[in-house]
Amino acid sequence: AVRNICKNNPNENRDNVKARFEKMNTVYPYANVTGYEKEPEIEGVHADDQHVAKAVIFNQCDFLVSNNFKHFKCAYFLSSSILIPIQTF
Repeated sequence: AVRNICKNNPNENRDNVKARFEKMNTVYPYANVTGYEKEPEIEGVHADDQHVAKAVIFNQCDFLVSNNFKHFKCAYFLSSSILIPIQTF
């Protein structure tokens, strides 16, 4: 994730992004999930966000925190909670 954020946002400092992830992992220690990797593709979810959607659905997460609401246009996310943070960590 750090690599992708830095790739997609050239002005982001890698060390700052890593520090932000460390803070998120402190606040949400059980947010990193596994076991979803072999789930089928989800229609209405952007290709770059399939892994996020699969993880949320497979692990029956209560909510998703994302600034990227437009990439999650499937029925599951339209009827569940996507929290858009006012300020990112």
